This record gives sequence, structure tokens and C-alpha cells, in this order.
Amino acid sequence: MRIVSNKNHIALLAGVLIVAMVIMALVMRRTNVIVFQPYEVEIQQLEEQSTSDEINSIEEDLLDTDLSDLDRELQEIDQELEAAY
Repeated sequence: MRIVSNKNHIALLAGVLIVAMVIMALVMRRTNVIVFQPYEVEIQQLEEQSTSDEINSIEEDLLDTDLSDLDRELQEIDQELEAAY
């Protein structure tokens, strides 16, 4: 008789966990918050270009492209790779 009540407790606990996970998924789906990392914002800015093929538009796109931190980012990547090995 004791085994049956333990199974009931486990089934009840599993049911509660499933319901909690469903509620959490629904809440997260409603909020739909997107958190951008700093590098993701920079990538998004790089991907935004004008559709014009005029020289002035191309020059403006080139001037808006900031590659000054590229060396620093490559060094950080190298450090992370070295730390991993």
C-alpha cells in the first residue's frame, strides 16, 4: 500500500512540474524580450546598408562602417581560444 502512495506523490509532483513549465513558457512567449549583446548591435548596424548604387551612398556606407576595434576583437578571440586549450 505504501508503494502506491509514493507513486501517487511522484505523479502529482510530475504533474505540478509540467504545469509550471507550461505556465513559464507562456509567460516568456508573451513578454518576447530580446536582449542584444553589444556585438550583435554592431553587426546589425553593419548589415544595414543603403540600397542605392550612387557613389555618395556607397561612400556614406563606408564611412559609417567602424572597423577601429577589429584588431582588439581579434586579440580577444585569440585569448579566448588560448584559454580554452
